[in-house]
Amino acid sequence: MVSGKAFRRLKAIPKVTGSLYKSEQAATVSWSFNAEEENLTKGFEIYRGPDIGGPYELISGILPPGTREFGFEMIPSNYIIVKALGLKEGDFTVSGAYFIQQPDITPPEKPADLQGKIDSAGAVTLWWKPNTDKDLEGYFVYWSRLKGEEFVLMNVTPIIDTIFHDTISLNTFVEHINYRVRAIDKRYNYSKPSDTLVLKLPDILKPVSPYFLTYSVHADSITLNWVNSSSSDVASHFLFRKAGDETQWTQIARYDTLGVTRFTDHNMEEKKRYSYMLMAVDDDGLKSDPSRPATLYVPPYKAVPPVEKFSVTLDREKMKVSIKWKKNETVKGYQLYKQEGEYAPFLYKYFDAKDSKFTDVRIKPFLTYTYRIRSVGYNGLYSDYEAVSVSW
Repeated sequence: MVSGKAFRRLKAIPKVTGSLYKSEQAATVSWSFNAEEENLTKGFEIYRGPDIGGPYELISGILPPGTREFGFEMIPSNYIIVKALGLKEGDFTVSGAYFIQQPDITPPEKPADLQGKIDSAGAVTLWWKPNTDKDLEGYFVYWSRLKGEEFVLMNVTPIIDTIFHDTISLNTFVEHINYRVRAIDKRYNYSKPSDTLVLKLPDILKPVSPYFLTYSVHADSITLNWVNSSSSDVASHFLFRKAGDETQWTQIARYDTLGVTRFTDHNMEEKKRYSYMLMAVDDDGLKSDPSRPATLYVPPYKAVPPVEKFSVTLDREKMKVSIKWKKNETVKGYQLYKQEGEYAPFLYKYFDAKDSKFTDVRIKPFLTYTYRIRSVGYNGLYSDYEAVSVSW
């Protein structure tokens, strides 16, 4: 005589539904499971592997059947599998692998010992000390021509080598060129810029042209801001203007000091176009090339309405920020600025007037984000900023 006992086979499969960071080192994984089959399980086990192909190791004991989440200490890459244990030995079901990346908000070290040279043909060679960061992705190189000028990125993708080659024209007539290097890791963390390297170019014959930096139009005036010539022997700067269809430039200002870089013109009319041009003269009377003209139109003044119902919502589980506002199709568009932590805000996105929402997925945990938005009018003016901050 043979006797036995029947066991109902476990069919329900656990499904990982999400995760939540608790700190830079710890996270919680959660899953779902058919409650009707809880009485067929002894509980759950949690396994982790550094890669989707394993090897996987057990990181938990047997968790009670009613458990639906588990906290653990992370490694850089975490592939999590939830295993449901049946009552009979060898009877189990497992979830698919769920990936959790350990957050990395630590930037690489600042590149050190930046050096370089320029030969007689205008070939530039830069080199610096290699970083020792294990997760280094590469380097970005930046340059500028004038002291105080914003640096411009030279390479679109990061380079691994610590030697960089550039070519410049010796007919640019500037005395120096400036370089900086920044490191980036595989988690898109940027280092601080390296110390600025200043390389001297051949002497120039005539002054470098000044150029307009910003300009703004108001109801009854135009304000111009510019960068003076960088040449060390400049004696004076001249500002010229012509209105409408005029063909001749008229001098409207002369400055014999380098401290003046702003002018407000009140002698104008609405619905009229004005062009401005700058020129530098050195102590030998040599004139620079004329600056690129700034041509501006003075429209009828109309205040630009601010953005209404501006709201920002942080989703920690999905690592995204949802941004909404009330659209106003009477304006030309909207400018959205973003500030990460203590860094300065920067122009992040431009939207048309018909847009009213945006999802920002380029965020990191444990930071405070401040978003500012303003309307852009068809007359070239802007509304006041509306600002909202969210914190992890």
